[in-house]
Amino acid sequence: ENAISISGHTDSFAFQGRENYTNWELSTDRANAARRALVVGGLEESKLALVSGRADSNPYNADDPFSASNRRITIIVLKQSNSDLLKSLGL
Repeated sequence: ENAISISGHTDSFAFQGRENYTNWELSTDRANAARRALVVGGLEESKLALVSGRADSNPYNADDPFSASNRRITIIVLKQSNSDLLKSLGL
């Protein structure tokens, strides 16, 4: 019944191949792709509290920011339902 948060992450290599497309766009697209897959799989959209891109700002392997293990998504089940979360934020 609780809401979830989805974040996309990248390693520290600069994204190559598309002009004006950085690790910020890549990580956001990664999180949004996970969101779409979860919704197709049956997750109610009302359960989504946050979908965000973090680029390389929060590495899984801080000792090696270029490690492939930093390319990931994180899905966090929040302690509150989405409606309770929005109320606590005054929204």
